[in-house]
This record gives sequence, structure tokens and C-alpha cells, in this order.
Amino acid sequence: MPTNENSFADRLNRGNQLQTVIAGFSPVFNPADSDLTAASFANFLADLDAKNNAVDAAEPTLTLLIHDRITATAEAREKARRIRDYVTSVVTWKKYHDTITKAASKMLGYAASSKKAAPPAQPPATPPKKVGIGAKTQRAFDDVERFFKKLNEAVKKITGFTAPALSGLTIAELETQQTAYKDLNSAVNTADSALDDLQRDRQQIYDGENGLSDKMRAIKKAVGAQYGLKSTEAAAAKAIKI
Repeated sequence: MPTNENSFADRLNRGNQLQTVIAGFSPVFNPADSDLTAASFANFLADLDAKNNAVDAAEPTLTLLIHDRITATAEAREKARRIRDYVTSVVTWKKYHDTITKAASKMLGYAASSKKAAPPAQPPATPPKKVGIGAKTQRAFDDVERFFKKLNEAVKKITGFTAPALSGLTIAELETQQTAYKDLNSAVNTADSALDDLQRDRQQIYDGENGLSDKMRAIKKAVGAQYGLKSTEAAAAKAIKI
């Protein structure tokens, strides 16, 4: 079954068309299964509409968070480059140069070693067209979060470390930025999981047992049974695509 937003809306529209048709039958459509009556089917369709609205409401939230995280990732990488250059510019901190360079290099996405190595997965520079996050993409952002924490821990081990106030390079500023990135990454995960749950729930009520597809098929059978397979009622119901 198609699973894009337009297909869900189209299928709900066809369900509403079928409901309108059976509601207008005379004598009244009276299936053995009370869940298939025009009134019961209307209630079911209203639930479907609510499921669609819930997904529609959740998607913009996740999209905005994804945009924010991409921006924050770029800022974190830039901060890693700046802290690396700042520390390695100080001769008296020479014994920390290699540690800081390696920690920053992991955030910047390339191996500090001169040996060839596969680069870490890169978070996307732009948000995906389809709302939702793949496991590989999420791991890349989780790596950035982890590397950011390790870089800050390495900076805090530098004896006598100081940085100009409001430079963004003080330990307090680095920790604030790292915490904000961690919280944003967590918010994206939470929003993505919530959207997944909503989409899964909706998919079930559309295509699961006794979902929209099953109900529409059952209604068409019940119409044919009550009015006859060659009746105008059966023809009207059959004309509506499931």
C-alpha cells in the first residue's frame, strides 16, 4: 500500500465517498455486522481523520528540530576547529596539542592519524525530504554528541587553561554548548519516536486487521448480499476504489 500523506488522504476521501453512498440507500443499509453500518463507518472514518491530523501536527515539530540540529552540528564542528587552533597556538600547552587535535578531528570528521582510515559517518548538511530519521543518520549525530563531550573533557584537563571571556571558548561556554547539543539531539530522538508511533498506529488502522481496507471490502460484500450483486446499490459501492 502507498504510505505517503497524499495516499492516506485520498484513501480517507474514498472511505467518505463510500459512507455517503451507503448512508443514502433506501431501504436502509442494514448489515449483520453493526460495525459496517453507515453510522458506525462514519465514526471509524472520523477516527482515521484524527490519526491523520495527529501525524500532520507532529511532522512540523520534528522538521524544525532536525533543522535546528543540523545548524547546531555545524556550530559544534566550527567550535571544535576553533578550540583546536586556540590550544595548539599556545606553546606552553604543547603536551596537550596531540590530545586536543585528535579529539577535535573526530568531530570534524576526519582521522587524525596519517594512516588511511574510513571516515566517520557524516550527519547530513540538509534535512531529509521525508520526515523521519534513519538509524545510520542518528548514529552520526550521536557520534558528534559523544565526540563533543570528549573534546570538552580533554580541554578541562589542560592545566591553567584560560580563554577570553565571551569568546565561546571558555570551559563554561563549551559545556553550555555541549549540553544544549545533547538536549537538542535528545529532543529530535523523542520527536522522531513519537512520530513513528503515530505513523505506525495510523498504518494499522488503515491496513491492519479490520482496518479501512478490510471494512470497505466487507461493506461492499454486505451491500451485494442485501441488495443483490446486480443492483444499483452494489454498482455504486463497487465503483468506489478501496
